[in-house]
Amino acid sequence: MPFSFLLRGNEITLNASMKKKPIGEKGGERMEIITSNTFILGIVGAIFASSGFWAFALYVFQSRQKLREHDRDILACLKGLMNIRIRLQAEEYIARGSITNAEYRELIEYLYKPYKAIGGNGLAEKMVREVEELPITSRKE
Repeated sequence: MPFSFLLRGNEITLNASMKKKPIGEKGGERMEIITSNTFILGIVGAIFASSGFWAFALYVFQSRQKLREHDRDILACLKGLMNIRIRLQAEEYIARGSITNAEYRELIEYLYKPYKAIGGNGLAEKMVREVEELPITSRKE
């Protein structure tokens, strides 16, 4: 069905060649007038009704969901590595029976506080409490 749009002022005219079959006539041409609001509403409706739009929206949603899951996995991995590092350092200081001021600051400020901030707890927390009771020395013995 051939058709064309003609813009006059704030109206869009749709010229469509349609075959009618009225009694006794072979056919004819019909003209419809569509206001710009109706035309825009029809276009927007067609976009939302199309499966391509919803497929794209679903793709964006699923991509964001996968990214969040990926971030959670990375955070869990980081938490595990920090836990291991805290425990190894704490075991070394406990076995030695003392800790230097620099070692204590590094353990607490650079490992334990960030570990606690991302939700870490448990055995690492217990070991840090044991380290806090060690005497602070000026150098390694």
